[in-house]
Amino acid sequence: MAKKQKEKDTKQAKPARKGMGMAGRILFIFLIFACVLFRATALLVCVGMLPTIAAFMVTSGYYRAKAYAIGILNFAGCTPFILKLWGSGNDFDSVIDLLTDPIVIIVMYMSAVGGYMLNWCCVSFVSSLMYEKGKMRIKSIEKRREELVERWGEEVTGSIPLDPDGFPLESDKASLRRKF
Repeated sequence: MAKKQKEKDTKQAKPARKGMGMAGRILFIFLIFACVLFRATALLVCVGMLPTIAAFMVTSGYYRAKAYAIGILNFAGCTPFILKLWGSGNDFDSVIDLLTDPIVIIVMYMSAVGGYMLNWCCVSFVSSLMYEKGKMRIKSIEKRREELVERWGEEVTGSIPLDPDGFPLESDKASLRRKF
């Protein structure tokens, strides 16, 4: 029996993914071409999106939503400076001027902090909401249990020992009274 279960488990187990899939490879090639064609913009985006890169390297699985929130707001913080770069000629002198300005770096990185804070607030709010919903569910279950006990008796609680047929076992005193 255990052998059949083990065989069933091995059939259901999926092999771990190794490397990028086809879509990831195509995206990577596209990014390489974009970096070559738009070198100045790529440099600004790479420096500006460092918090997002770090968030994706650190997080995995369930916590990946945090990295997405950081990345989206981080990109939103980089966008005005990308547009400013494109308006000034999209050359390396403009990129160096932007990247050496501390306000530009602060705005880009603080937008990533905004993504972190947004994720933190949403997760806290949703978890407290679910906690309260669970407490209300427990109260409704307890109320329903009391109604069932009132209607059917203490046997429905499961606290009274039962015989194999499902009938309550009689206590020693009750069985002694019946014998005599």
